[in-house]
Amino acid sequence: MSTADELKAKGNAAFAAGNHEEAIAHFTAAVELDPTNHVLYSNRSASLASLKRYADALADAEKTVELKPDWAKGYGRKGAALYGLRRYEDALATYEAGLKHEPSNALLKKGLADTEAALSSRPSDADLGGFANKMSEAFQGNVLGKLAANPKTAPFVADPAFVAKVQAIQADPNKLQEYADDQRITIAMFTLMGMGDIFTQATSGDQAERAPSPPPTPAPAAGAKSSAEEAEPVELAEDEKEAAAAKRQAED
Repeated sequence: MSTADELKAKGNAAFAAGNHEEAIAHFTAAVELDPTNHVLYSNRSASLASLKRYADALADAEKTVELKPDWAKGYGRKGAALYGLRRYEDALATYEAGLKHEPSNALLKKGLADTEAALSSRPSDADLGGFANKMSEAFQGNVLGKLAANPKTAPFVADPAFVAKVQAIQADPNKLQEYADDQRITIAMFTLMGMGDIFTQATSGDQAERAPSPPPTPAPAAGAKSSAEEAEPVELAEDEKEAAAAKRQAED
């Protein structure tokens, strides 16, 4: 039977190879053996963020901070997940909290700068208010019936996962932000708002499939030690990758 350290090493190797689902499986097995190891949650958070599963990544990052509240990297994980969820104010507060523990941490500083830039370039609440209300109103009433009656969105309703997301949005309009990565939700929203044709034209062809690919994880330097938490491949390489991928996604 593998130990937690062995499973962590397997997870790191899978992550470095880009096999994020496999990495998550290894880190999960390791957590079951060592549920108080903050690095395991941190590494799994990085893997989840690589798959843009930011809500799950946030849960692991929060557990990391809970287990080791003085570890700056945990705040980096949490900030990156919040950034991916476009919760910029919360991300900003998280990066600032991390810098109180380690003022010179370069990754936290970069995350803070990226978040401040996102906030400064974001349209004002006054500009977004009317459109946000229209988006929320679009998901009221017999939404699934309307989508099922539209040939473009009818196939979506056959997927239980999509139906669950729609129902979650109806219960909490803020879920629209969380599910923004699912293009079916965006198509459904524009369709319900009577703008389906405009959206289809704007996103036809290659534009509709232009989701940015994260940069490759740099290989660890030859002879680098892996005994320290910060020296693990996942720990050293993924923070920048998360921030860059989340930033590009948010900008798109």
